[in-house]
Amino acid sequence: MTRGPLLLRASLPLGWVLAVLCLLATLRLGGLPATAVDSFRLAAPAAGTSLEDTFTIEVVVDPSDGEIIEGVEAQLAGPTNRVFQLNRVDGPGLDGEQRWALQVDPLGQQPMHNGRHRLVVRPVPAAGEPPAFQGHEVVLAVPFQGELVAAPTGEDATVVALTWDPVDLPDFLAYRIQRRPDTDNGLWRTVARFDDPSVRDTNDEVDDPGAYLYRLVVVRSDGDDGEVVGFSPSRGVRADPADPGTFDPPSEPDDRPSVEPTPTSQPGGPIGRPGNDDVAQDPGPAETGTATVTPEPSTPRPVTVPAPAPAPPAPAPPAVVPLDDGVFEPLLPIGPTETELELTETETALLDGSVRPGGSEAILTTDEEEGRRRQLVLASATGLLLVVVAGHLRRYLSVGSRR
Repeated sequence: MTRGPLLLRASLPLGWVLAVLCLLATLRLGGLPATAVDSFRLAAPAAGTSLEDTFTIEVVVDPSDGEIIEGVEAQLAGPTNRVFQLNRVDGPGLDGEQRWALQVDPLGQQPMHNGRHRLVVRPVPAAGEPPAFQGHEVVLAVPFQGELVAAPTGEDATVVALTWDPVDLPDFLAYRIQRRPDTDNGLWRTVARFDDPSVRDTNDEVDDPGAYLYRLVVVRSDGDDGEVVGFSPSRGVRADPADPGTFDPPSEPDDRPSVEPTPTSQPGGPIGRPGNDDVAQDPGPAETGTATVTPEPSTPRPVTVPAPAPAPPAPAPPAVVPLDDGVFEPLLPIGPTETELELTETETALLDGSVRPGGSEAILTTDEEEGRRRQLVLASATGLLLVVVAGHLRRYLSVGSRR
């Protein structure tokens, strides 16, 4: 009867011993299991948001009682892969929530690609393993806004020099230089395109002098087959020889209608890319309505006309010199002279015909030689006549004998 109570009292210390042994074994094998974070969520940016500028990653963490959160990790996965460490931005609220955030510049020192990305986050507790990442998809569609410098050049100021800083973007497609007249209904027109990101200047010659606006368009890929374009502030240029210069036009929206002509080849790279050629845009129907416009009186610009320079005095007419018999006498170096020409005997013989040239010496002719020459000519003629007569006589006799 007394054994039952004794066994019951002895069994209590044994249970405590077993509990202590289990606790020691658990501690030796790795300690108590970490308390999981009750909840956390990616508060910003929202799912599917199109990010077009600097954005903020914000995470709300609700830790368990007494749990210490050392940090929050964020990962961006897609065309660009980045890891971020968020910072604590406020203390625990009434419900114990913590807010962690970080501002991200997609065009920072390492520009990011445009396109679809998955953004995931998770808190990192001081003890135990962190939970799995959670997040959603966002879209980067960040345009790049360049800076353009424009100024008229040339003798007639109709050539506009354009310069800009080259960009370093991983998804760069092209530069476009656009121009429009400085009028209310002027349309933007692409006058040059470059596919080489290192190009930094060009010249544009206008056909009609006047005031124009210029802007630089930086074209990026959107991650698919589309484009993301960024516009520089407009620059005003007076391409007019009468009043060349620059001016600052008022700001205007970037969605002003434009007309895109067929681009022409420009130095710096080939024109066009597959799926990204310039396409003419229809500005749409003009707005209709009735409006009353009161023109402001214009003040004419004063024009100062310089006085004409005095004409130079007319040259004096040349003096008239009478052309009489003695007008040229003072100009003669010497006076008139008379000289008697004396001829040699040979020169006299050549002039009167008594001597004729023959070889290197002159041959004198006499009456005797002249008579001999005549006799020789007569004898030669007589002999020739006899030969001719004898030939005819012989021919006549030969013909008669044949008959």
